[in-house]
Amino acid sequence: MKEAALGIYVRQSDDERGPEGRWLGAAVARQEYACQWLVAALGGVAVRVYDDNARSASLPGVRRPAYEELLADLAAGVIDGFVFAHADRVARRASDAARVCALYEEQPRLVGRSVEGGVDLSRSSGRSLFLRQALDGGTEADATARRQRAANLHRALTGQAHIGAIAWGWDKEGRLQYPAAALLRHGIEAAVSGACVREIRADWSHHGVTGRTGKPVARKTVLLRLINPRNAGYRIYASARCFLAVDA
Repeated sequence: MKEAALGIYVRQSDDERGPEGRWLGAAVARQEYACQWLVAALGGVAVRVYDDNARSASLPGVRRPAYEELLADLAAGVIDGFVFAHADRVARRASDAARVCALYEEQPRLVGRSVEGGVDLSRSSGRSLFLRQALDGGTEADATARRQRAANLHRALTGQAHIGAIAWGWDKEGRLQYPAAALLRHGIEAAVSGACVREIRADWSHHGVTGRTGKPVARKTVLLRLINPRNAGYRIYASARCFLAVDA
């Protein structure tokens, strides 16, 4: 009997960067390891890992290329199914979870199993469980974000550093991170001297700087890093109702 060709989907919203600014990927590596065991237990063979590291599944407007490719491959019969660590790794929004369930309703022969949570997408009860777990994960993410926004606003109003996106060239403790910090400083000095963003981007790419997906850093990303207020010694708190700049 032919072995089932299975995909593995991994995702983590928050990841740490290494010294050169690349994502370390420890969380998705753990997910993949667990999924490989499940694939073996199911008697299948893993043919591709669909990796959406450092991408949110709960924030609207965030595109997940690997998730889209996974659904396309399932629909086209490129793979016989996929496995995943938990439902909230695949979806945290009702619309995304519904797309997965609709696909399995049309093709119940497909394999769709989770390492944790007991989900089997080939069964109607498994799809219902998948929806609940995905939405529970989204609710949890929303609550965590709401509490973090409140804490950030309080710290910003009292002049304290707040937890937010880590600026490129710094670590979580606010210390310079090399060689990224040196490249950023050189890029800023080059821009002041008249260099264009294209030239700075080429220099960074030459030194191995990449974007979130591991591809060459985009022009827009270079520009945003060069003009980040953190470079001038400011930390920024911004929301729909409040914008503050405080000394770092």
